[in-house]
Amino acid sequence: MTVAFNRLMAMLLASQKELKEIAHYDYYLTKLPNRFLMVDRLEQALARCARNHTRLALLFMDLDGFKAINDSLGHSAGDHALIEVAKRFSALIRESDTLARVGGDEFVIVLSDLESDVASARNTATLVATKCMEALKEPFFFQGSAKMLGVSIGMAMGDKESRVDDLMVEADTKMYQAKHGVHLSAHEA
Repeated sequence: MTVAFNRLMAMLLASQKELKEIAHYDYYLTKLPNRFLMVDRLEQALARCARNHTRLALLFMDLDGFKAINDSLGHSAGDHALIEVAKRFSALIRESDTLARVGGDEFVIVLSDLESDVASARNTATLVATKCMEALKEPFFFQGSAKMLGVSIGMAMGDKESRVDDLMVEADTKMYQAKHGVHLSAHEA
């Protein structure tokens, strides 16, 4: 009876762990945090901003050219592209930062614990954004052919006064503007 109970308990604990991972991660594809976990980590990063007088950056990214790969080569090629993009972006950030896949071909990076000086923090975030764009300059190979992907990135800077929803809207809006070629003057960016 005890052995059966212990085996049942082990199975229950394993199921709970798997359900937690499914709820918080892009479990079946990239293994990255999903939107739910990313928002939680963003909230934690904002709390650290208040405690430590630091800043954070939120990079909202949408892949350019992904639909063409998915439509012409099929969903398995699209899945392969998402997995490869996740690997390339993961290599660019610190362990303390968060890379999440928040849906479709959209990724978010939360750069936490940045310098308190807004110009320094913005420079750091811009450097990471530039590295993300450069990481996609290498072609992706599908079924023997090379395909290119690009990325449109919107950036929002946060501090102890920031709210999660405001940062998400700002970064998403700037990403949309970047994707559609809307250029802002320096004081609007």
